[in-house]
Amino acid sequence: MDYELYKKLFYTVNEQTSDSNYEPSRDFLDGVDKIFLSFSEEECEWIEQNRYFFSASKMIAGSKKNEDGTYDSNVDLDFSNKKFKDGKLPFKLNKVNGSFKVFDCGLTTLEGCPKIVTKLFSCFKNNLTSLKGGPEEVGMHYSCMANKLKSLEFLPKKLRSLDCSINKLRSLDNFVPNELSSFSCFKNNLTSLKGSPTKIISYFDCSSNKLTSLEDGPRYVGGGYICARNKLISLKGAPKSITVSEGFSNFNCSHNELTSLEFAPQYVSGTFDCSKNKLTSYEFIPKKVKKVISKGNPITYEQWIKQNE
Repeated sequence: MDYELYKKLFYTVNEQTSDSNYEPSRDFLDGVDKIFLSFSEEECEWIEQNRYFFSASKMIAGSKKNEDGTYDSNVDLDFSNKKFKDGKLPFKLNKVNGSFKVFDCGLTTLEGCPKIVTKLFSCFKNNLTSLKGGPEEVGMHYSCMANKLKSLEFLPKKLRSLDCSINKLRSLDNFVPNELSSFSCFKNNLTSLKGSPTKIISYFDCSSNKLTSLEDGPRYVGGGYICARNKLISLKGAPKSITVSEGFSNFNCSHNELTSLEFAPQYVSGTFDCSKNKLTSYEFIPKKVKKVISKGNPITYEQWIKQNE
């Protein structure tokens, strides 16, 4: 690769350099040599056309090409809001020692994504119908919300928290890990919570689905449980308590079709919201609760208390 092409690539990848008369030193060029010599002519052309994806510091500090043609990175990679040609990544990645984000990139496939992401992985707001080709291991949060997914097949077995909201999921199909820090699956087409984690350390949000009960849902939720805007006629399957050692945890079953609070959690350290249902009795209200919201029912909690004094 000749000196002029090096200069061209330098200006392309160094977002901080605006002076067209700047002459990159030979030391700098020797530093990028190991990276750019591994690129094909087609890849170099792609870099030039997509200059906003790269900075010199990231390319120098973070990239290594493997024998199989895949790349490893030791820095976060964020390609968000950049549209990829043909809806797929132009490179094949193996491992990102950091976070990998492809938010709103027009992707129709995850082929080319790193197999291992040590921190956060986000493919939020694309046109994905499958998670095939995505990471096999994610160290922290995994977000695939706002796509067109009907299944969570190919979801990594190892991850800490998951957001698969705003998709077309009809079931969880036992693809979700048994324990998560947080889990959000709101605004799908779920009719059952079968396949949910049994333990969620922080919050759980299954609102805006088509659930009629909470059976097969998580047995422990620490930070907050939101099951609003479903078709619930029963709270059967709800955890017995929604509490954490510090702070407050809430339970929200508003905007459903509940006529009874039987099976509701008996201990809620924060707010219990049962508004916009068909409740005429609060017999099974949590024994320990900080605040109750009951507006939009035939009778409010406060009115029921007065009637039963």
